[in-house]
Amino acid sequence: EMQRAEQEKASAAKSEGQGPGLMQAQAKMITRLLELVQEVDSLRGDEQREQRLAASRRVEEELLQLEAEISQGDSDSALGKQQAGLIALVRDALKSDREGGSVDEEQWSDEVLRQKHGLVTYATPAYWEDAYDSGRYGESFEWYGAWAEDDVSGKSLSSLVSPLLPKPAKTLVLGCGNSNMSSDIHSDGFGEIVSVDISEKVIQQMVEKYKEVPGLSWHQADASKMSFGTASFDA
Repeated sequence: EMQRAEQEKASAAKSEGQGPGLMQAQAKMITRLLELVQEVDSLRGDEQREQRLAASRRVEEELLQLEAEISQGDSDSALGKQQAGLIALVRDALKSDREGGSVDEEQWSDEVLRQKHGLVTYATPAYWEDAYDSGRYGESFEWYGAWAEDDVSGKSLSSLVSPLLPKPAKTLVLGCGNSNMSSDIHSDGFGEIVSVDISEKVIQQMVEKYKEVPGLSWHQADASKMSFGTASFDA
């Protein structure tokens, strides 16, 4: 089980596009951009306005250097496009700050970020539809580890959670994706398992995959807007 999970992670990380390895690949860029933004943001108040503007101009120069580095690599790759989008986002924020503009939360919505800067986040429903439709996460993918997979301390989710739950327990699994988690919990005797994901595509896939297994149900829904009644689940 452990070996299978690792193989699935490695396979998904090598896939093209906005795969699970993308966030790790751009961690260095994100860290540097945050440092640059914090350098400007630390200079607050009217008495530090000139220093803030000077810091903003210095950051702009470094953004140009970062863009040059991207252009020397594979700027047309998913990683290159995401990094370019992040730089454009920071540049817009700096420009707005220099012009004395206020923060408009609507301009930071997932849809606006995608349309204006080409940034695709894990909070974007369109990302998940495309990811599961293209098979980007393989047949199954475990984000944090399988139900019975031991961590470095020899503990698993099963060993930690099972003693706390009655059997059978009606269990809600949020953001199920194509993980085997729901099936594994059901196999351990926890009765009815209700799994929810925002992607209609992956729900269709899971319905087909487990159509012969009673006790498993699959629902497409936004986890923040579900229609289940109060106290519908034990866990």
